[in-house]
Amino acid sequence: DAEKGAREKRRRARPSAQSRDRGHVELPARDPQDEPGPPPRQAPRPAERLPEAPLHVGAMEMLDALKSQKKRIAIFSTMDRAIFEPAMNHRNLYTIAEVSIAGTDVPHRKPHPAGILKALEDLGIPEEEYKDAVYLGDKDTDIQAANSAGFDSILFFPPSHQSIYDLDELTKHNPTHVITAWQELLL
Repeated sequence: DAEKGAREKRRRARPSAQSRDRGHVELPARDPQDEPGPPPRQAPRPAERLPEAPLHVGAMEMLDALKSQKKRIAIFSTMDRAIFEPAMNHRNLYTIAEVSIAGTDVPHRKPHPAGILKALEDLGIPEEEYKDAVYLGDKDTDIQAANSAGFDSILFFPPSHQSIYDLDELTKHNPTHVITAWQELLL
């Protein structure tokens, strides 16, 4: 039935002998079924979903515990500020972090250490105390940035990352420590 309809449309689209003589082509009548409907609904892009993505289990409790121990906390992300702000707000991270740096706030993104160094500067930490800083991240660029800055690094490698990332590849960048759960920071 559909094939018959398609043949009929092709037949109607062929120029008639009369119209060929005049150089015209008769166009078939418009079939309402051929009219485009609304565009299909597309799933949000990852960058649009990111601000609402939940933190890893235990992350907020760990950050609260570190803050209650008087640890100074800064958050540096490679994300553009336009994505970073909603993510920080949704997760209520401005109540934890004294300083927040987005990738667009610095001239170079990770693995360059510019964001880490800016975070320490914005925290008002003197350069001679930079050696006491520790950088925590979950990607190779985090560890590379910490190494470039001369800081100890902690690679967060939870079970959920094991299907995405290769631990052997990540540890080639020599993190100082590797943890699989946030609670390990509080031991």
